[in-house]
Order: sequence, then structure tokens, then C-alpha cells
Amino acid sequence: MYELLAEGYTDREMMSQLHMSESTYYWYKSKLYEKYGKIQREKTEDMIYLQQQILYERLTKLYKLSEDKLTKDSKHMNGAEIAAVGQIAQELSINILKLECEGIRSMNRNINNITRYLYNNSNSPN
Repeated sequence: MYELLAEGYTDREMMSQLHMSESTYYWYKSKLYEKYGKIQREKTEDMIYLQQQILYERLTKLYKLSEDKLTKDSKHMNGAEIAAVGQIAQELSINILKLECEGIRSMNRNINNITRYLYNNSNSPN
């Protein structure tokens, strides 16, 4: 069915080619869309997590660079430059904390989804 959908067949053409009644065809089609939607949601969640990790690493690296600038180069900087680098470091650290909090919330959502899935599947007849 998936291949026929991808090729652009109409519902009627697929029903005829697959020798299915209308109700059976639409039931299978809805299951196919359900499964596809779930796969897309999982891909999206994985991609968001990956992007979040990349951003976290970049922010952490920038924070370390600004910290190094303050500790090593502060002798050669005036007060305004030190304050500017300090403010940048502060903003980076706040964003890192926000990102870590979002990661924890995201992990909790995933754990809740897995728990719900396991609970629902353990109560269904085999």
C-alpha cells in the first residue's frame, strides 16, 4: 500500500489493485499514517536532542574561551573590556543552564512516553 501511495495512485485504484473493501482499505491506510506519524515524531525528537547537544557543546566552548580571556588576558584589558567579556560569560552560562534544564525536561518527557508505552503494551492481550 505504501508503494502505491508513493506512486500517486488514487484510493479507488489502490482498493481495486489490492482487492480490498473500502472499509478495510481505509482502516489499513489510517494505520499506515499512524505509523508514519509516529516515525516522523521520533525523528523530530531525535533531531531536536542532537541539535540541543551541539548547541550545548558550542556554548560551553565559548564560555571556556571567555573565562580564559578573563583569567589570562585581563592584565592587558581595560575595565570596560573586562566588564564586556564578563557579561558575555554570564549570558553564556545562563543559556547553558537553560539548555540543561530543557534537556532534563525533554528526558523526563521521553521517560514518561516510554513508561506509558510499556504500560499500555503490558496490559494488552498477546
